[in-house]
Amino acid sequence: MRKAGQESREGLSFSNLRNEEELKVRFLVPLLERLGIHRDDLHLEESFRFKAGRSTLVEVVASALQEKRPRLDMLVTRGGRNLFVIEAKAPSSKLTDEDGLQAISYARLVHPIAPYALVTNGRDTCLYDTNTRSTISPPDVRLDGGFEIKLPSSDDFDALDCFLRLTPENLMRFCRAQTDDNMRALRGSPADLTKKYIPELHLPRSTVGNALRDFLHSSESTLALVADSGIGKTCCMCYRASELLDAGRPVLFLRGSELEQRLLGRLAEEFAWTFSETMTPPALIKRLSQVAGEKGLVIFLDAIDEWPEENAYPQLGSLARHLLGTQVKLVVSCKASGWSSFVEDRGTATDFSTYVAKHNK
Repeated sequence: MRKAGQESREGLSFSNLRNEEELKVRFLVPLLERLGIHRDDLHLEESFRFKAGRSTLVEVVASALQEKRPRLDMLVTRGGRNLFVIEAKAPSSKLTDEDGLQAISYARLVHPIAPYALVTNGRDTCLYDTNTRSTISPPDVRLDGGFEIKLPSSDDFDALDCFLRLTPENLMRFCRAQTDDNMRALRGSPADLTKKYIPELHLPRSTVGNALRDFLHSSESTLALVADSGIGKTCCMCYRASELLDAGRPVLFLRGSELEQRLLGRLAEEFAWTFSETMTPPALIKRLSQVAGEKGLVIFLDAIDEWPEENAYPQLGSLARHLLGTQVKLVVSCKASGWSSFVEDRGTATDFSTYVAKHNK
């Protein structure tokens, strides 16, 4: 750790700097410019974009993050190449090892990786090697052969862990990517009429919209859209899921024909591929309910009659029952010819039939 003087060369008193923002604007930026770094090479409140899991592109915008959430204060570049990340702390704060690890995580997330990370409160400064995480002194800095570095995959995940948390913002990004990915095989266009769902040509039915609206405001946990084959159940599910997403409501979209395992297991797996919070299916539902808050989250499961699972109705019944009292709701669609197998088993009503509200499309 290097100890700085009580005042800058320009006579600036650090006691007059109230927070890290003033430290950046009134001290760090002028100092870096005086050292020969052009203002165009200083990037404040830099955003992160990175691939998360199999399909989700998550963007963390520092200025939009809530207090105590990760953010990159300053990225210094030269000739389009990343040099180092600066993590600014309030002049009254004492630098800690955690501050250093935070700056190193940010340096590992920018692309290409910044080889150095610096933490300062104006008085004290620590410089870190991004690759080794060790503190170094200015004479040890090398920007020739070691200018570009590549981290082991385990270190990449360690850096991403700082960001990939199940927050309301990241949940919405995940939901948009997940629904887009799972609807891709269904969605066409006026120029591609080979797909089931053509958004530009779809005519929504008000009766379904009213039924869905009433359901979302009710205490029911599950709604079923039941109709004959060819009526347009899949188109309706795609349209309503997209409509809720556009309104800012978290939505997940699943297809019965694509479910090759237990429903809750599939959901837990999708989230585990993206977020660093690995949870059991029950814990995931509770976490989703908590994160979604008053908006709630809606799971659309299209064509349950195409689900290649012999014991589908017990799973649906258990899920419908456990969703009661949570902020998570389930909407399913089913062919009329296959509906009885979900609500009746050898002449006895199933658990699923107890908790599902049926709407005939």
